[in-house]
Amino acid sequence: LDKALTPPDVDLIFTKSKGKGVKLSFRQFTEALEAVAQRKKMDFDALAQIVMDAGGPRLVGTFAEPNKFHDDKTTYTGSHG
Repeated sequence: LDKALTPPDVDLIFTKSKGKGVKLSFRQFTEALEAVAQRKKMDFDALAQIVMDAGGPRLVGTFAEPNKFHDDKTTYTGSHG
C-alpha cells in the first residue's frame, strides 16, 4: 500500500467485487486483484505472486489484563448491579 493505493481504496475495490454476497468467491477475488493491479499499474501475475508469497491469513488477537473485580472471587458480593 502506498499513496496511489490506500487501505480505503482496497476496501472499496473488494466490496465492489463482492457484490451482494457475504463471502468473496475465488473468481471475485481474482477480479479484485486485477483491479488492484490496474490501480497500481503493475502486472497481475506479479501482484498475484506477491499475494501468494505473503502466506495465509494471520489471526492476531489480544488478551485481557487481569482485573481484581472480575478475577478475585473473594470480592464477589452476590449482586449483579
